[in-house]
Amino acid sequence: MIKDKVNRCLKAEEDLPVINMAKQGTTSHRKSDIQRGGFLVVAAIDFGTTYSGYAYSFVHNPMDIQSSHTWYAGTSGLASMKTPTCLLLKSDESFDSFGYEAEDNFADIVANNLQGDYFYFTRFKMDLYRKKTVTRGMEIQDINDKVLPALRVFSLSIEYLKTHLLRTLKDRILTITISDVKFILTVPAIWTDAAKQFMREAAIEAGIDSGQLFLALEPEAASLYCRTFPMEMINEDGLSIAYKGSQYIIADIGGGTADFSVHEIESKTTIMELHKATGGDYGGELVNEEYVQMFQTVFGVDALHQLKREDLEDYITLLREFETKKRTVKLQSTSSYNVRIPASLAEISKSRGRNLKEAINSSEYERFVSIARDKLKIDALQMQSFFDKSIRGIVHHIKEILNKFPNIRIIIVVGGFGECILLQEKLKTFFQKKSIIIPEHCSLAVLKGAVLYGHFPLSISSRLMRYTYGVHANLNFVHGLHPETHKFLDEDSKEKCRGAFVKIISSGSRVLATGTTVKLKGHPLSKHDTSVTTKIYYTEKENPVVVDDSCVFLKAITLPFPKHVHEKRICEEVYTFGLTELKYKATILDTKEVITDSIDLLD
Repeated sequence: MIKDKVNRCLKAEEDLPVINMAKQGTTSHRKSDIQRGGFLVVAAIDFGTTYSGYAYSFVHNPMDIQSSHTWYAGTSGLASMKTPTCLLLKSDESFDSFGYEAEDNFADIVANNLQGDYFYFTRFKMDLYRKKTVTRGMEIQDINDKVLPALRVFSLSIEYLKTHLLRTLKDRILTITISDVKFILTVPAIWTDAAKQFMREAAIEAGIDSGQLFLALEPEAASLYCRTFPMEMINEDGLSIAYKGSQYIIADIGGGTADFSVHEIESKTTIMELHKATGGDYGGELVNEEYVQMFQTVFGVDALHQLKREDLEDYITLLREFETKKRTVKLQSTSSYNVRIPASLAEISKSRGRNLKEAINSSEYERFVSIARDKLKIDALQMQSFFDKSIRGIVHHIKEILNKFPNIRIIIVVGGFGECILLQEKLKTFFQKKSIIIPEHCSLAVLKGAVLYGHFPLSISSRLMRYTYGVHANLNFVHGLHPETHKFLDEDSKEKCRGAFVKIISSGSRVLATGTTVKLKGHPLSKHDTSVTTKIYYTEKENPVVVDDSCVFLKAITLPFPKHVHEKRICEEVYTFGLTELKYKATILDTKEVITDSIDLLD
C-alpha cells in the first residue's frame, strides 16, 4: 500500500512550519512552571559525573540557600560539599550505599573477595552524553563489567539523594512531607532531548511526582546564581554582570563535561541566551585519566587491574589522594608532588619481576618521576601535563566563542573542576584581555542556581536552539535543490524527492523560555488510511535539504485517526520549543480531537 511506501505526505507550499512566539500560546506551560502554591521548599538535586549533592531554600526566604552537609571519606581526610557519584547494590539489585560510603563499603567487599555478590557503579552519568541513542531499556556496566538497566541505576541514585534531602528537611520541620517540596533536577544544556527525558523518568521512578519535578539547564542555573549575587561577581577591574546589557561566557566545567553558554542581562530580573549551548567531554575526569595512564605505563595495565581486583581500597585511596593534590597544582610551582604508593602495588610490581624503582627507570617517565620510600615524587611539569588535554579543549572552545563575540570581556568559571588553581591560572594566561571571574564555592554555583531557578523560572527569558529539527517527507522534486540520488517517480509518474527534510525549526533560532510553538499540518494520502507516521530528526546543520548522515533520528510518531471520520483529515502537530524539555501535541483540525498531547523520546 502507498502508506507503507510513504512515511508522510506534506504539501511543501501549504504546510511550511508556522512559528508562534506569542506568550499567550504558552499559558499552560507557564502556569505549571510559575506556580509555587502549595510548596514549602524548593530543592535542587545536582546529579554530577563525579560528585552529586543537593541544596534547598524555603519559599518564604528563597535567597537563604542551604546546601547538603559536608561529606567525608571514611578512609582518608578528604571532605567535600558533594559526595562521589558511586552506587553499590547487593546481588539482588537492592540498594546498599551511595557516595563515599559506597566507595568504602565496596573496598571492604573486595578485600574479602566478595565483589561477585555486588554491583558497583561509578561515574556513569557520562553514558547519557556518549551514547548516540538513549533508550528506556539501555544497560550500563559496573566496575566488573556486570550489567543492569541504566534506568534502575540512575533512579536508585536519585532516590538516595531525595531520601537524604527529606531527612535533612525533617530535621528542620518535623511535619514536612515530600508533597511540600518542588524538585529541580539539573541537566547539561548540551544533552539531547532523549537524555533529558531519561533523567526525568529516573527521578519519577525514584519517587518524585512528575508534577513536582522540573529540569534546570546547568549553565543557566550557574548564570542565575552569579546574576543574583553580584557583589562577588565584580573583579579587580570593576567589571560586573550586575547591569543591563552585560554579556558574558558561562564556562560550567565539571568532572565529566565542560558546557559553555553566552548570556546577556536583559533586565533586572531576566537573562537571555546569546549563543547556543556547546561543550565537550574534557572535564576534570580527563585529568584523572591521564594520571591513571601514567601508572598503567609505569607498572603495566595488568598491574593496575590486579590492584583494583585485589585491593580496591588502596586503588581508591590512590585516586582520592590525587583528587586532593590536583586542586593545589599551580603554574609557577617548581616543587615535586608526593603521592603515597600503596604497599599492595609495590608487591604486585615485585611479583611481576620489577621493584618500583626498576619499573620507573625502565619507563618513559624516568626523568619526571622518582621513588622515595613509599612516596612517588612527580615533577611539577609532569603534574601539570596531566591537565593539558582538558585545558586545551576548554581554551579552544572559549576561543571559538570569542571569535563570534569578540567584545565579550567577562568569562565566569563554575563547576567542580573550575576550582582547580592551575585551570584558573591557565585561563587568565590565555585570555589576558578578558576578566576571568570565579565565584566563591564555584562548584556549588549550579546547585544553588538551580534552587533559584525553581523559585524564579521566568528569570530565563529566551534560549537559542542547539539543533535544527525536521521531519522526513516525500516532496515534489525540485531540480537544482534536491539531489538526483533522491529522485523517484510516484504512481502518477510525478517526480518526487525521497527523504526530503521538512524543517520545523532552525539551529540558532531564538525561542521563548516560556515556550515557542511551531505548527505543521499533514494528512494521510487516502481517506481510508487510519494513521499517519511522522519521523522526526535533528541535526547541527542549519538548512538540510534531505535526511542524510548528519541527521540523527529522534522519534517516529504514529498518529491514529478516529474511525468515525470518513473523509481525508488534516492533522495539526504543535511542537513547543524553548522549555527545558520538548513538548508535542497533535490534533484533528475539523473535530478538535486531541490525538496525543505528549512525545515519548525513549524506546
